[in-house]
Amino acid sequence: MKHFTLNEILKQTGGDLCYGSGNPVIKHAINYAKKDIEDHTLIFHLDREPIRGKYWKENHSIVVITDHPELCTNLEGNIILVKTAQLEEAYWKFIEYYRGLFDLPVIGVTGTCGKTTTKEMIRQILIEDYKVKATWMSMNSMSVNLRYLTGIDDTTEVAVFEMPVAYPGYLKVACRYFQPQIRILLNIGVHHLADCETPEEYMKAKAEIVEGLDPNSGILILNADDENIKRVLDVRHLQNVVYIGKNGSSQFQAKDIKYANGGMAFTLKYQNTEYDAFIPGYGEHNVYNALAAIAAVFYVGVDISVAIQRLSLFEQVEEHLEFKRGMNE
Repeated sequence: MKHFTLNEILKQTGGDLCYGSGNPVIKHAINYAKKDIEDHTLIFHLDREPIRGKYWKENHSIVVITDHPELCTNLEGNIILVKTAQLEEAYWKFIEYYRGLFDLPVIGVTGTCGKTTTKEMIRQILIEDYKVKATWMSMNSMSVNLRYLTGIDDTTEVAVFEMPVAYPGYLKVACRYFQPQIRILLNIGVHHLADCETPEEYMKAKAEIVEGLDPNSGILILNADDENIKRVLDVRHLQNVVYIGKNGSSQFQAKDIKYANGGMAFTLKYQNTEYDAFIPGYGEHNVYNALAAIAAVFYVGVDISVAIQRLSLFEQVEEHLEFKRGMNE
C-alpha cells in the first residue's frame, strides 16, 4: 500500500479526531477490526462490532474511523479514534482516491467458468515485462477487494483481478473498487447461482461488467459464441467491444482447434494474419481462455506472437482439470 499521513487521508474522507492525537503514517488499511493487525493500520469500522482497543496496546499508530465511537472502548496507547457521520461515504471516498492515484492498465475478468485460469494466463504472460498485481489463486470474494486494491503501489505496472458474481450488485461493487479499463466476460452459464434467485437474475448480474466502463476508452472483451451474453448485454453505447471465439466475426478467432500432446492446438486469426498456437491443458474451454488472455495483453502492449509463445509454457492452476495417475498405474 502507498503510505499516507492521517491528515492526508482525512482531507479526502472527512472526519474529526475524538480520541488520541498526532499525524501518524498509515501503511495498511482494513475494513473491519481484528485482534491481530500490523502497526500503522487504518481501520474502517464497517462491521460495527464492538472494538476493544486493549488488543492493540502494544501496537503503534492504529487509527479507527467510525460512526459509532461508543462501540470503541479500552482505548489506550497509540490508538486514534476518528468520528464521521457517514462511514460508508468516507470509505468509498478513500477507495476512489486511492484508485485514482494510479494511472496503469487494470484488467478485470469475470465469467461463470474460467476466471482463475484466464487471470493466471494473463499474469504469466505479463510478468515477463511488468510488475503485476493479481488475484491470488481463486481468492476473489468481496472481502479481499480492499486488500487487492491497496496492494497496488508505486511499483505496480499492471493489475489483473477476478471479479465474481455472488448476488446482484456484487460485480458492480468490484468494478467500483478496481475500475478496470480492460474487462473480460468469458461466458454466462447457470452455475454459481449462490444468492441469485433465478438463472435469469444471475445472468443479468453478470451484465454488471459494464458498470462504470468509459464508453470511449474502455475495452470490453466478449465471447462471441456465448448466447447468454447476447441476451443480457447491450453494448451499443461502447466504442471498443472486442470479440473472441470461433465465430468468423471475432477479432480474435480460433480455427482448426484440435487435441494435441498435453493440450490444445489451434490457429489464431487476427485481422489478416494467422498464428499457430498451443495451450497446455485439455478442453476447448482452454482455447477461449487463451483467446481472452491474448486479447487482453495485446491491449496492454504485448505482441500477439509473444503472448502465444509464453502461453505455450503456461503452468496450469493447481486443481483446475489436473490429470492424476491412478493407484495401479
